[in-house]
Amino acid sequence: MKRLFLALAPLLAWGAAAAQEVPKVSAHVEPDSILIGDRFDLVIDVEKDLVQVVEFPEFEDREGKIEIVESLPVDTLERDGRQLKLRKRYRLAAFDEGRYNLGTASVLYADKNIIDTLTTRDSLYLEVTTFQIDSTSQSIYDLKGQRTLPFRLAEIRTYLLWGAVALLLLAAGLYALVRWLRSRGQRLRGPFQPPPPPPPPVPGHPGPRGAPQPEALAEQPPQAVLLGPDGYPAHLHRRALGHRRHGDDLR
Repeated sequence: MKRLFLALAPLLAWGAAAAQEVPKVSAHVEPDSILIGDRFDLVIDVEKDLVQVVEFPEFEDREGKIEIVESLPVDTLERDGRQLKLRKRYRLAAFDEGRYNLGTASVLYADKNIIDTLTTRDSLYLEVTTFQIDSTSQSIYDLKGQRTLPFRLAEIRTYLLWGAVALLLLAAGLYALVRWLRSRGQRLRGPFQPPPPPPPPVPGHPGPRGAPQPEALAEQPPQAVLLGPDGYPAHLHRRALGHRRHGDDLR
């Protein structure tokens, strides 16, 4: 039993040492040379034990020169027993010419009571170039003025068709309205005519609002009345004769 323990002791010590080994961090840029406005990927790889916890950094923009476009999720590349290989990819874009030192990639590492920051050995570099314009081999011309093209009916044909359809619908609606008004004994201009003026006030009768009152009529000068042979007004005399002819009595 003692011999078996002594034989397994190195293996147990190696396993404990392997379990306490810190994760390995590596990083690279794909591609490392781009043109202005192009995109590139910053890739961080971590090899760790299954129980170890790592947290990838958050990339910050650099004063508008390099901006992050997309942060892709963490991907598991390999798994060999308890060993995992993880990859984090950041998609970036550069908008200024020059050679950039992106620094070292860092990852936060936590294992039991240990919290540490793991970094890569070498710094990452990015080369950003611009378009080269050779004015000696190629001529540079001024901007051309606006070109006037002849008018073509096909340019407004769609508008003309829709306008014709709208006029036909309007004419059909107007015809239906005229037919409906005629069926009710009215004309098209009838509903839109102003109302007739009110009739003149009758003397001694309270007229509508705004008509002269009896007191105002009493102040008017008297009018001459033509009397008949019997002493009554002439219009009443003619009425009496008409009744007598028909055998009626005014009384």
